[in-house]
Amino acid sequence: MLSPRYLEGAADTLVDIYSQLETDILRDMARRIAKLGKVTDATDYQARILAEAGGLRQNIAKILKGYDKKIIKAVQETYTDALKKNTVNDNRIFKAATGRTVSDPSAQQMLATIQNAHNNLSRLTRTTAATSQQQFVRQANRVYIDVQSGAFDYDTALKHAADDLATRGITTVQYRNGIPITRTIEAAVRMNILTGINHTASTITMSNCEELGCDL
Repeated sequence: MLSPRYLEGAADTLVDIYSQLETDILRDMARRIAKLGKVTDATDYQARILAEAGGLRQNIAKILKGYDKKIIKAVQETYTDALKKNTVNDNRIFKAATGRTVSDPSAQQMLATIQNAHNNLSRLTRTTAATSQQQFVRQANRVYIDVQSGAFDYDTALKHAADDLATRGITTVQYRNGIPITRTIEAAVRMNILTGINHTASTITMSNCEELGCDL
């Protein structure tokens, strides 16, 4: 088993990577909003928003691809360390109770676990591209409305949009019992990794108990 204290920090490396990834996306979003230029004709402005939104999505795909190897490496190291730690903890208990111990998870089992974790993160990043595009369009339209209403000049409206993007960060949508739940990308990654590690470690522990004939 893994202690709550261990689990608390288990996803830190991956969260840091996704935080860097988020910064890259936010910078591109802010740059594209600034690139839209002064608000003039509404139709022209909307056309420019759609064009930049399309470019944003393509660039996000490039950003995600650039981080993929780093993410795979971090997933591999995170899960390997966690499952080895789980075996060490279990063996202390098994040794005291039965006089026997178990070996680390097999390479095949470890590979399957790592591939599953990476697939889950890949699904997460695909939704990130879509929600980032939506956030961009929403903030660009906010600039238009603020300027057209006379509430703010263009530079002030642009600053408000950039500040709001930085404050909110990149969000992603996941579903629980069919209900959409919006989280920051860092929170979604942390939950995904910790749930995966805890579930896998628990499953292995139960399997080891059966192998050693432990009466639960």
